[in-house]
Amino acid sequence: MVRALQPYIVTSWHGHRDDPDLPEAIRTVWQQKFRAGYKPRPGQQQKTFEPRSPQEHRQRQSNVDIAILDSEGNLVHWFDGFQHPGRGPQTLAAYTAREIQLATKQLNLTNRRRRVRQVVLPDLAGAPAVRILCTLEDNRMLAYSAPTVEAVPITGGQRELLAWSSEARTLDAADLSGWLSQVYPPGVMERTNPQTKEAYRIASVEGTLTLTPAGRRGKHRLMVLTGTITLTDEGDDHFSYTGKLALLLAYPQGTNNFSALRGTFEGTYPRFDRMHNRQRNIPLRAALESIDTDS
Repeated sequence: MVRALQPYIVTSWHGHRDDPDLPEAIRTVWQQKFRAGYKPRPGQQQKTFEPRSPQEHRQRQSNVDIAILDSEGNLVHWFDGFQHPGRGPQTLAAYTAREIQLATKQLNLTNRRRRVRQVVLPDLAGAPAVRILCTLEDNRMLAYSAPTVEAVPITGGQRELLAWSSEARTLDAADLSGWLSQVYPPGVMERTNPQTKEAYRIASVEGTLTLTPAGRRGKHRLMVLTGTITLTDEGDDHFSYTGKLALLLAYPQGTNNFSALRGTFEGTYPRFDRMHNRQRNIPLRAALESIDTDS
C-alpha cells in the first residue's frame, strides 16, 4: 500500500456536515455518501443531501472516508475507509491499495522509485532539550503505533528541581508538566473539541515522583526518578489516563546538574468501543531522552 501511495501528497481533515467551512471536496463526498440508496461512482456529483436513515447508514458506512484529488483540487475518486461485508476476503491494506489504484489509473500516474529519506528526529537547534517519542500499541490498527515525536526545552527550574542529592526526595509531577504533557497518542486517536476541531491539550499533570540516588557508573553519579502520573486533557468531561514514569539521570562528578536523562512511561489510554459497547484500555508507551545537554 505504501507503494500505491507514493505519487500522492497525503493529508487529513476532521469535521462535521454542518461545518460552515466544509472543504468543497469533502462536501462532494458527503453529498454522495449520504444520498439514500446511492452507490458511489468516480466523478459523479450530487448537489443536495438526501440522508440515509441512521440505521441504514450505520450498516453501510464507517465515519472515515478517503478522497483522492487531482493537482487542481478536483475530486477524482473516493471510498469508505473500511471495507464492508460482501466485498470478499481481503486485508484492509489490500482493499485500500485497490481503491487507490483505481484513481491512479484515472490520473495516468505511475509508481516511481524514491530514495529512502534519512529519518531526522526533531531537536531545538542545539539547545538542551528532552525528546519524547510516544506510541499507541493498538493491535487492531498497527498504524497507530507510528510514534509522535516532540522536543521540549530543559529549563533552569527543571535543572534545579532535579539537582543531585545524596538523599531521596519527592517531587510534584506538575513541575515537569512541560515534558510530561507531550505524552499523548497519535493524532488519529486524539480527542478533539467538537466546536473548534482542535485537539485537546493536556491541562494538568498530577502525581508524586520520587528522586532516589542510584549509585555510580564510571565518572557519573546516578539518580532514578519514579512514580505514577495522571494526565487530564482540556475536555469538560475530565478525561484522563494514567501510567508509570521511570527516568535515569546521570550527573558528572563535580556538578549537581544532570548531563543525561533517559527513561520510559508505560500506561493505558481508554477508548470507548461503540461497536462492542465497551471500553478498551490501549497500551500507551513513551521513551524520553535528553539531547544536547551540557556535560
